[in-house]
Amino acid sequence: MDPKVRQEIREFQTDDGADDDAGIFTQIARLSTPMLVALDVVACIALVAMAFIAPSDPAAKGLGVPLAGLIGGLFVLTTIPALVLVVLRRSPRLAMLLTIAFPLLFIAAYVTLGIAFPG
Repeated sequence: MDPKVRQEIREFQTDDGADDDAGIFTQIARLSTPMLVALDVVACIALVAMAFIAPSDPAAKGLGVPLAGLIGGLFVLTTIPALVLVVLRRSPRLAMLLTIAFPLLFIAAYVTLGIAFPG
């Protein structure tokens, strides 16, 4: 192979610094996502336990089970896939997005139920 072509290939393959910001975010996501997934698991267990254990007034009797189901569904849709991605060390950005989605969706559901069924 011609030396000039080899030099051009080497220059093309070197990092030009264009992806430095994305690389830093990926490193941060790779380091912080396992901790956030662990917090999501603890939060989900605590919320489901509170939904079953918390005393409710007679008007809202029986809403703890559907609430626990909603929390469990959000957990299955967001945190479990994030946990799988973390364990397999794949796609840290998607795992971070799924990890952040659990609390945001829970807050959205809580506010929606609060508006739909004012207390």
